[in-house]
Amino acid sequence: MLPKKARLTKKTITLELGNARRIKTAHFLVIYAFSRESTNPQISVSVSKKIAKTAVERNRLRRRGYSALAPLLTGCVSTARVLVQYTQAWKSEPITAITTELQHALQSSGIYNA
Repeated sequence: MLPKKARLTKKTITLELGNARRIKTAHFLVIYAFSRESTNPQISVSVSKKIAKTAVERNRLRRRGYSALAPLLTGCVSTARVLVQYTQAWKSEPITAITTELQHALQSSGIYNA
């Protein structure tokens, strides 16, 4: 799990990510914006009921997303606000594959600089 200061709140998602930019990958939709204030990068992961029917599956996918994003957090721009939504369930792939897909998406958006 990410530290509390690195997670987005519902209020931030609705206010700052309403008209944000989007990048679609094979398994994710990455919605991102840059905040005016210089704080820590904030990231959140969302899984729809269309992707995983039970709460157990949704929570497992969300935790896998957070664990894939945790090593990328240090290389992110400090004003970045990112919401990652699953578009397809990745239940059997290793975390490294999820991390590389998310890393490519964040690099192409200019959020990740490592």
